Amino acid sequence: MNEAAILAARKNLKAIDQQQFFDSVEKVLLGPERRSRAISDKEKEITAYHEGGHALCGGINLPIPIRDKVSIISRGFAGGYTLKLPNEDQHIKTKSNSLQILAVMLGGMWPNPLTFNDVSTVLQMI
Repeated sequence: MNEAAILAARKNLKAIDQQQFFDSVEKVLLGPERRSRAISDKEKEITAYHEGGHALCGGINLPIPIRDKVSIISRGFAGGYTLKLPNEDQHIKTKSNSLQILAVMLGGMWPNPLTFNDVSTVLQMI
């Protein structure tokens, strides 16, 4: 709430709307946007395929409804990110659910050899 209020105040808004809540969750979870970080077009392309792999695996593997946001804009230490927020709290995770989450986490790796004929990872940069 506090971060959403700060974001609304910076935009001179009289009230907090849903967008400030979404933006505040991203900022708290991932850190501030780093639009000034200069990366090459090739790195942007690799990042886009990497994050797309996470998103595709998430759409295929997760049985729960999710709200996705995929971005190649750096936030904090992440070069890009795929944000998945469940619609409801989940307190118990089953083995199958954990394996599905693991598949989504590894999903960023499979587009690289298919697209670029090489294996790479999007590393966290400081």
